[in-house]
Amino acid sequence: MKLKKSLGLLLLLACVNFSYVQAQEPETLPVPTAEELKIEQALEKERIKEAKDLKKRMAKAEKEARKAEKAQQKAEKELKKSNKIASKINSTNKKIDKDISKVEKIQEKMERDDSKGKLSPRDFEKLHKKIDKLNSRIDKNQQKVRKLYSKQ
Repeated sequence: MKLKKSLGLLLLLACVNFSYVQAQEPETLPVPTAEELKIEQALEKERIKEAKDLKKRMAKAEKEARKAEKAQQKAEKELKKSNKIASKINSTNKKIDKDISKVEKIQEKMERDDSKGKLSPRDFEKLHKKIDKLNSRIDKNQQKVRKLYSKQ
């Protein structure tokens, strides 16, 4: 019994929907006129032109971004190079100062020992060779510093 009622209701709904669909008028699209076609074509051309312009601007912006990135990388590289040179100058100056203090200490020791009569001619000669080596190393490092300053 329930099955008969359900089938009856379904048939009734189907009939109502069918008659409702038939009652509606089908929507028809208006046929565009020649003027409307011209306007539509002009709008389409305008959209295409804008798209091309946008593409060109994007390509130009990308190119400028690449240039800016290269310039930034170059600047960073120059900064690293400058810092490296400054570090080398600093370390070489420290070496020079260290060698100068060694020379001064050796000279003071020579004067003390000479005044006390403890220096033999052989010791005197050894100390002078040491001083000469240190002085040549000082000169070499000073030239190195000058070259590094010229690179900066």
